[in-house]
Amino acid sequence: VWPQPARRDGASENQAVAAAAVHDPAGAEAFEDKLVGILNGGAAYYGIYATADGGRITLCAIEPKFWRAFCEAAERPEWLGRQGEAMPQEALRTEIAALFAGLTLVEAVARFGPADCCFAPVLGLSEALESEQTRGRGLVRRGIDNLWQALFPVVVDGERPRSRKPLKDLQGGG
Repeated sequence: VWPQPARRDGASENQAVAAAAVHDPAGAEAFEDKLVGILNGGAAYYGIYATADGGRITLCAIEPKFWRAFCEAAERPEWLGRQGEAMPQEALRTEIAALFAGLTLVEAVARFGPADCCFAPVLGLSEALESEQTRGRGLVRRGIDNLWQALFPVVVDGERPRSRKPLKDLQGGG
């Protein structure tokens, strides 16, 4: 898993691997492999891309069915067989980046949103708080003091979490 949690001596597992690679050139290759994995920038099908108007989108088409749906929505059937290319997939990432750079955020959402391809726009905080998904889950909402609250993310006995009392009420102050 990348990144690794910190160790007691203050170093992370990855820092230890990097340090070992300096002292052991054979270890450098193992460390380099960690830097180009699926979830840390090596895979073109898993990342954040810029749109023509400065927006950002996420593509997380790790499973073949999502990659296929993405390629179909992109109208790029020649990309289908490229999901398994060696990491880092720089050439494919450049091609996908060019595709999104030619679309506005609204155009990208209209084109890829309906496809089952693990695509989503990157939302600002206010947009995220007002999104259908956030509202539907009811886990972030305004309390009686009109401040945003992130609520406990569990439904217990069919009951959603309740809003918390304002801090001043909990402190006994007024």
